Amino acid sequence: FNKRELQVLYRGFKNECPSGVVNEDTFKQIYSQFPHGDASMYAHYLFNAFDAAQSGSVKFEDFVAALSVLLRGTIHEKLRWTFNLYDINK
Repeated sequence: FNKRELQVLYRGFKNECPSGVVNEDTFKQIYSQFPHGDASMYAHYLFNAFDAAQSGSVKFEDFVAALSVLLRGTIHEKLRWTFNLYDINK
């Protein structure tokens, strides 16, 4: 991402999460605003994929790293990230 894109992402992230981190419950609450009904299980897997360090929270850096792969990563990076999303044996 370029500097301007990061600034826009950061403002949006801080607007939703003023503390600068998102725990899983907050992540599920934000995710539930999307029009897919009750997606709490998928939100759980998605949260874990964003929380690469398995710290129990997603920081802005985690958020941007995941978006970078999803939006601009190579096909190999996207496949690896997607596998990690659904890997229940990790």
